[in-house]
Amino acid sequence: MKQGKQHHNEMMKRITITGWLLCSAIVGAQAQELETRPWTMDDCMRYAAENSLKVRVERHQDDTYRAEYREAVADFFPTLGARIGGQLNYGRSIDPQTNTYNNISTFNNAYQAYASLPLFDGGQLINRAKAAAVKRRLGTHEVQRAQDEAALATMEAFANVLYYGGTVRLASEKLDESRRTLHKTRRMEELGLKGAADVAQVEAQVAADDYNLTHQRNLCDAVLRTLKEAMNFPADESLAIDTTVTLPHDAEQASETDNIFRRAKAANPTMLAAECRREAARYQYRAARGAMLPIYGFQYHFNHLLQ
Repeated sequence: MKQGKQHHNEMMKRITITGWLLCSAIVGAQAQELETRPWTMDDCMRYAAENSLKVRVERHQDDTYRAEYREAVADFFPTLGARIGGQLNYGRSIDPQTNTYNNISTFNNAYQAYASLPLFDGGQLINRAKAAAVKRRLGTHEVQRAQDEAALATMEAFANVLYYGGTVRLASEKLDESRRTLHKTRRMEELGLKGAADVAQVEAQVAADDYNLTHQRNLCDAVLRTLKEAMNFPADESLAIDTTVTLPHDAEQASETDNIFRRAKAANPTMLAAECRREAARYQYRAARGAMLPIYGFQYHFNHLLQ
């Protein structure tokens, strides 16, 4: 019986270890695939929504709101406490009969216990708890708002990268064309069909196109850095962008654009956060007004001193 139980435990350990190894392998394979293949716009937006600094700040604030809610709920429960103390006294006194010094030492040990329970406080506890519950919802909406803003900023930066990537290609093609024209013009000069002024004019055009290509590359690098900043992507790592653009061709997706405003009005995190702030302010006002009323509660103290 004991050997069978040990065998069962060993099998469970092996199954658990195998499961962890499989999960690690799957996650590692997904991460490696994301590193090797080009990043699409959806990939960049998801990365920004999870790793943006503003999103992290709002998540920390959301944790604060949740802690405040737990604290507000805990205020409804009785407050219990205990205290133990000790005191050692040492002194000398003169005996009047013998006229000698007596050494005296005393030790005091004190025990204290107390409990308190609020009975009526003008609705402060209830209103503070309601305000904390509203702020907990506010934290969720603020996290969603920060994620949406990070995703939108990333989408704009991604579109700029695609745009300036196209301008770089156009400038490169224009430079190649100007160089071919320069080669043709020089050959025609050798044949006496073109003059030196014509060659100089084409050379100036080649120089202008070369400058334009360098300028467009610098702009493309700048918007790529902006994209990394919006995503909070490491600046020293390379970011390959998927330049293929797919347009929606589904008729149902086009017909759903009529409901965008209605959906945004019902689920926009900015509007929901503003509503939560208004509701929380109303409960905080009620709690402040209840502070002007008398407070009733139950308190019990127990003290005991040992000498």
